[in-house]
Amino acid sequence: MPQAVIDTWSSIWEHFGSGESKHIRAYTTDFELYKSGHEVDIFIAIK
Repeated sequence: MPQAVIDTWSSIWEHFGSGESKHIRAYTTDFELYKSGHEVDIFIAIK
């Protein structure tokens, strides 16, 4: 797993854990879509 993906997940956890997000995670279906060797989209389930 590229370090950028690990760093992004850390940012996601921090964002939703801070209590400042206007969205609430659903924790149902989060996934990574690897488009190429240099591009990844991360999708987060929210309520």
